[in-house]
Amino acid sequence: MARTSDFLEAQGQSITFEDEVEMKAYFEQKDFCELAREQAKLKNDHGERYSLRFYLLKLPTMVRFQFPLTVMFAETPDFALTAVGLDVGIEVTQSTEESLAKDKSILERSKGIYDLIEFGPLGHALKEKGVPLSSEPFYGDQDIELLTDVCKAALVRKLERLNAGHYSLHRSNQLLLLDTYGLPIQDADDKRERFLRMLSAGLMEACSQVRSARRFDNVLLLKNGYLYIDLLGRPRVL
Repeated sequence: MARTSDFLEAQGQSITFEDEVEMKAYFEQKDFCELAREQAKLKNDHGERYSLRFYLLKLPTMVRFQFPLTVMFAETPDFALTAVGLDVGIEVTQSTEESLAKDKSILERSKGIYDLIEFGPLGHALKEKGVPLSSEPFYGDQDIELLTDVCKAALVRKLERLNAGHYSLHRSNQLLLLDTYGLPIQDADDKRERFLRMLSAGLMEACSQVRSARRFDNVLLLKNGYLYIDLLGRPRVL
């Protein structure tokens, strides 16, 4: 099986898919799995391409366009997608790590879920920063509220960069959040739906609090194999 690193490993590199069948077959030959991403020790470039694979495979169900589809590793934003009827710039960010590193309140509020996340970035961050741990579980929707705040913090950071001119602009400018928190929010359909509603409302609130001339046309979240899309419009899960 080919390594994930063989896919768009250098800035300016591009790949063109002639049709959807070819694109699906290509990714079936690549090591794009959760375990491979974790074994890469959360290297950002691996996480970006891991996320892009999910995005591309869902793209034909999200927007109308005509193949061939060209994908370029563009850096600012991370990827550029072009096809007939399609001009998309995608910025990918691993929201959890940056939020944990920059917001002490999120770390403090994370104490009670340590037992749910025995391994992974949250557990390591708590240990490294010496946050006292507790085995008391969250109650109600506290886990949803915490993860929503993590995503809001990531959106605000990227909105500031967007309006500071850090990204090349496309017809559609999109932000894809890769969550690595590990909270089992999606274990039940009803809780997943509540999470979707609360997340969408929280992100729209974050946008209203940031005075900015430009906003992302689409904000998405990839979590545990689910792709949450159109979080600033008509949110849904694919």
